[in-house]
Amino acid sequence: MDRILDRLVEGQNLGKLYNPQAFYVRYREFYIDWMCTLCGELDHQPETFHHAVNTLDAYLQRSDIIHHIRAIPHFCGQTESNVLTLIAVACIFVSAKYHEQTYPGIT
Repeated sequence: MDRILDRLVEGQNLGKLYNPQAFYVRYREFYIDWMCTLCGELDHQPETFHHAVNTLDAYLQRSDIIHHIRAIPHFCGQTESNVLTLIAVACIFVSAKYHEQTYPGIT
């Protein structure tokens, strides 16, 4: 049973270790709250919010995230806060595309 649980844990974290010194950690709580509020205002499903948070964490846990962000021309000269806001909005948008259903003629 222990081997099974160990394999499940391995599969969940995919070898990624939490880095408490990562640049985004100090902002994460604020952005998670902000994303929750925004998803609520947009009447998104809870799955959309959770998927957006998972997507945000997965993106920001890249080992080369600072170099990756600096390589995006639109982010040049932007503050960390502005960059994280754009990334969080993109995560919500992508998650909404997966989880939200719209039906023609229904408002």
